[in-house]
Amino acid sequence: MASYKVNCPACGKSVLLEEEVQETFCPYCGSRFAVSQTKSSGRADSVVLYEATQVVNDIVKRVNTYRKDSMELYEVTHKNISNPFKRLLAGTDPFAMSEIHNNYFTVLDKLVNELDGHLSSIGDSAVKSELARKAVDAMLFLPEEKLPFQVALNFSADDVLAAPLVKHLSHDDLKSVYDVFTVPERRKQFYPNQRKLAEDMEKALGIEPRKGLAKLLDVFSK
Repeated sequence: MASYKVNCPACGKSVLLEEEVQETFCPYCGSRFAVSQTKSSGRADSVVLYEATQVVNDIVKRVNTYRKDSMELYEVTHKNISNPFKRLLAGTDPFAMSEIHNNYFTVLDKLVNELDGHLSSIGDSAVKSELARKAVDAMLFLPEEKLPFQVALNFSADDVLAAPLVKHLSHDDLKSVYDVFTVPERRKQFYPNQRKLAEDMEKALGIEPRKGLAKLLDVFSK
C-alpha cells in the first residue's frame, strides 16, 4: 500500500499516512483530523516523488545499458577499420548510424527534462538533491580506461544533457560532483560544452573562474 505525507492542521507537523486512510490523529499534538482537512499537496507531492524516482531509475538504467552496448558495438564495427575517424566524417560509420547511438540521446534528453520538471515541484531540498545527484552521477560517470574518440565524444554529450539537473543539487552535492568532474586528467580532455558546464558549476559554487595560465593549460593540454 502506498503512503504519503500530510501536514497536521493543528500543529503543522508532517504525518505519514497510508493511501486509503481517511481520518487519523497527530502523533505530535494528539489532534484528530480528517485527511480532507489537510493541504491537498501532500498526496500530490507523494505522486511527484514516486514519478521522479522512477525517472531517475530509468535514466541510470539507460545510461549504464547504453555505455555497455555502445562500447561493444564500437569494438565490433571498428575491428577491421583502419581509419574510423575518416569513415565518421564520410557518414558511413556503422556505430554513428546505429539505432543504439541515435535514439539514446533523444530519449535521455526527454527523461532529463521530465525529471527537471518533477524536481522543480518537490519542496524537500534534501530529497531533491538526492534524486538529482543519482542521475547526475550516472551521466557524468567516466570509465577508467581511455576511450576511443567517438565514444568519448558521446560521453561528453551526456555531460551536457545533465546540465539542467545541476541546479537541484545542494551545495555539498554540487561540490562533490564538481570535484569529480574537474579532476585534472578529465579537465585536460574537456570539449567546449564540458568546459562550459564546469564554469557554470564554479559560478554556482562561488569559485573563482580559471584564468590566465590555468585556462591556457586547459586549452593547450587537449
